[in-house]
Amino acid sequence: MSNQYLGSRPVGKSKSSKAVHVAEPTVAYVEKTKHLRSRIKASAREEGSKQLAREIMDKADMLLGGLSSKPRQELTRTVDAVISRAKAIGTQGKKGSGQLLETTLLSYTPGQSDAFASAVNSVPPMQLLEAERLGVDAIFLEDMARRMHVSYSYLAETLGISKATAARKLANKDKIDGSAAIALARLLAIAQDMVDDSTSPDAKGFDAAKWLGQWIERPQASLGGRKPAELLDTPTGVSMVIKLLGAIRSGAYQ
Repeated sequence: MSNQYLGSRPVGKSKSSKAVHVAEPTVAYVEKTKHLRSRIKASAREEGSKQLAREIMDKADMLLGGLSSKPRQELTRTVDAVISRAKAIGTQGKKGSGQLLETTLLSYTPGQSDAFASAVNSVPPMQLLEAERLGVDAIFLEDMARRMHVSYSYLAETLGISKATAARKLANKDKIDGSAAIALARLLAIAQDMVDDSTSPDAKGFDAAKWLGQWIERPQASLGGRKPAELLDTPTGVSMVIKLLGAIRSGAYQ
């Protein structure tokens, strides 16, 4: 390997010690990628479907092609999620479902936060698990911050993501913590359902996302006087807030 690529920039032999330092881990990532691709291929074939193996490999090429320069831990986590889904689809494939991996990955389209929240509430648990493992595009958090009328960095910290990490992920068009994004999407979905269920004339055109941004800043008696925003940085806290908002929607909480 006399010439490898890090993103779109060629990295090859150079008299510069810095260039040599960059090239070495790049080669290591390429080798790691080859190993992980073989694991995906093997996992798909274990399910007894050559067609499935080809479909999985096509998806693997797309996923892994742009990941060789990312930290090894993130690369491994991504591939492990693909392998997990490959096995799940393989089992379904034996039953003749013909389901493709590409159509089952939950992703975010910029500017479509309502649609994403609705999808989160309706997709099978396995797809949510994958989204939590793989992460959700940081642009989702930026879109939500704008709609909730709060700053991007504030919303990130509220969800347990540091300002620096959130800023870097957004700048690099990378993914943020999937669990945090899914939690926020669930809250938006409940808030929107509250509006949809309302028979009040004021419900028409009501901004559910803006209301959610205001609501999480209001102390709640059932949370011991704490604001919902203070609890969204842990899974248990998120569960408590979702339960409370769901109770408000059903009319069980006044």
